[in-house]
Amino acid sequence: MTPKLSPVLGKTLAVGILAALLGIVYLAVIGPLIGDRDADRASIERLDNALVRYRHVAQELAPLQAKLASLRQDAQAQTSLLHGANETLMAAQIQNRLKELVASAQGELNSSQILPAQADGHLRRIAVRGELSITLEGAQRVFRDIEQGEPLLFLDNVDLRSDEGSRRRRQRGAPTGILQVRLDVYGFTQGTVAGTADKAGAPSARPMVARMP
Repeated sequence: MTPKLSPVLGKTLAVGILAALLGIVYLAVIGPLIGDRDADRASIERLDNALVRYRHVAQELAPLQAKLASLRQDAQAQTSLLHGANETLMAAQIQNRLKELVASAQGELNSSQILPAQADGHLRRIAVRGELSITLEGAQRVFRDIEQGEPLLFLDNVDLRSDEGSRRRRQRGAPTGILQVRLDVYGFTQGTVAGTADKAGAPSARPMVARMP
């Protein structure tokens, strides 16, 4: 025969069972949910902080990139310009380069002339006029090498004529197909250096002609 519980004991036991069930539900369901919520909240806070830092870095990145591009342009410009103590020495650099390129193309530099320097915006234009004897293939090679080297040089007033002495060259057994080429080769230098124009803009350097042996 099953003993009967008193009403007070029955209620106490029922409350205890309910509390145990609630504890089990909390531990099994609610507790993990609260833990996940706290973890998600912490992750959101970390992501928000990281986003703030990334936005700050992005705001600083654009000026830094612009400065880097400017520095690269300045460095490239410096390597592209002529450098020297004065304009005469810079023109001599052009003369020497022209002479070397013509010789490497099996041609002859008959003469070269340093032209007066000219202002071109904030730059100075340094030019040399040369006369050479060379084949068409050699001339093309010289033109290409002049414009592809450093510092940057440019061609102007190019005039090609057939050599009137070709017949005499054939009679002597010398190479034929020689052209007489006249051209200006020029580059640029930054600002004002020794030997530049005065305030009135008149060039101080006189034309200098060098006849090649």
